[in-house]
Amino acid sequence: MLGPVGARALSSARPTLVARAAVALQRRRNTDPIRTARPLSTEADGDAVNVLPTSKAWKAFMDDGEGAKAVYWTAAWCGPCKQISPEYARLSQQYSDIAFAKVDVDVCEEAAQTAKISSMPTFQFFKFGEFMGEFAGASPDQLQLYVEKVNQITEEEYKSLMAQHAEDKDV
Repeated sequence: MLGPVGARALSSARPTLVARAAVALQRRRNTDPIRTARPLSTEADGDAVNVLPTSKAWKAFMDDGEGAKAVYWTAAWCGPCKQISPEYARLSQQYSDIAFAKVDVDVCEEAAQTAKISSMPTFQFFKFGEFMGEFAGASPDQLQLYVEKVNQITEEEYKSLMAQHAEDKDV
């Protein structure tokens, strides 16, 4: 049995332990890239990937203009996602005309359902307010190819391709 001094020491230590745990948890939350939105460009990372922490942030990103966009759907537990992330960050630096975003499917479940994401990693590309294409998998070559194509295509080329596609469907 603890005496009055021992009980007092334990009761005074308990808030300290709880406070330390709360501070540690808050630090983790504040540094978790999925939970914390960061600006499009950070000196610390040197990349231009916008981490979207909520489904609402994803919707705002998608509704923001008709410029070129790349959306990387990922999950914290996904091994291939971890392998391709540095390449995605590198491309975000190289192609400044494209807005790059990263969305965790477990954190932004509603957005993932809306975008019909079924595997990770999945990359989706948009330009002129239109869906340009997507692929699933951690292929750096395929990622590079899609980013280059989205970056290079002009609105006239896009409209021409869409017109040809519509004609092919009619035949």
